[in-house]
Amino acid sequence: MITGSGKTKTFVATNAAAVAVTAQTLCGTITIREDAGVVNWPTTSYLIYKPDTNSTPITMAVGESYTFARAELNNPALYQPGEIAGYVKPASTTTFSQDER
Repeated sequence: MITGSGKTKTFVATNAAAVAVTAQTLCGTITIREDAGVVNWPTTSYLIYKPDTNSTPITMAVGESYTFARAELNNPALYQPGEIAGYVKPASTTTFSQDER
C-alpha cells in the first residue's frame, strides 16, 4: 500500500514475497530506504531485485538506501507513473519510504 503526498511515499513490505517498487510520478530516480519512523530504526536488511524477481538480488545492509536510476537502463526517458522500477524484499516486515526525483 502506498500512502503519503507529494514525491515521498511510504509502503509496507514483508519477508513473504518481494514487493514492487512502483513510480508514483514522472521521475528519473526512485530511492527507497527503511522509514526512519519505524520503532528501533534501522531494523532490517533487504534484497533488491531488478528488473524483475528472477534477477540476482542485491543485498542491502541495515540502514542503507537504494536508488533505482532510469539512466542505468541506458534509457534517457523517465519512469512513468505506474512503472515498476524493481522489487524489494526485507528480511523482516517493515515500512519503507520512497523518494522520487
